[in-house]
Amino acid sequence: MSLVRYWETRRTRDLAHFALFLFWSVGLWEKWVGLAFGLVLFSIAVLLIPKLRDTWPRRYVWLGGVVVPTTLLTVYIPLRFQRISETTQISEAQWVFSYPSIGWMIEEMLLNASHRIGSTFETLFFPQPMLSAAVLGGDSPDQYNQYNKTYSSASEFHYHTIADWYVGWIAGAIVVTIVLGIRWVFKFGMTKEIRMLFLGITSLIGGLVQHLPIM
Repeated sequence: MSLVRYWETRRTRDLAHFALFLFWSVGLWEKWVGLAFGLVLFSIAVLLIPKLRDTWPRRYVWLGGVVVPTTLLTVYIPLRFQRISETTQISEAQWVFSYPSIGWMIEEMLLNASHRIGSTFETLFFPQPMLSAAVLGGDSPDQYNQYNKTYSSASEFHYHTIADWYVGWIAGAIVVTIVLGIRWVFKFGMTKEIRMLFLGITSLIGGLVQHLPIM
């Protein structure tokens, strides 16, 4: 990674390479926002934890890992925010900031986070899709159970979301595993292993960033 190379060599040329890579990714891949957030979080962890930082100088970590990505994000996010307008229809163009209650907004963001964590790891636990046999077969449950139509305008909805109940359990289990993993690696691991662990965690968190503020 060009950022790590800059931290190790401390050459301006390597910093320019990293800045160019990050700027180039803005146009190539919209999810660069998650990458930038992940790098910032990782760099902050490096600054705060001496064992994680080791021989990397604080000044260079701050400049390459925090200042450069934050500068790009500061320019990009307001421009991107203006392009997405609120609509009267439910769509991914709506932000949670328009909710009438702060508590409702926070609940939605936590729910989004749990679903993203669940969808990331669920295949490790359940390799088969957790949907009803009717949905997988392309059949309409209402054809076999006419009573469904009498109590709900979206009578088939719960057949499509039959697996939603376990998402919270998976998200919780992953968070607990991460905490226990951090404790174990800090106690027995080497600097390289600690860095890999934190890079993975911050990448996961960065991957959630784009989805949390969306209804």
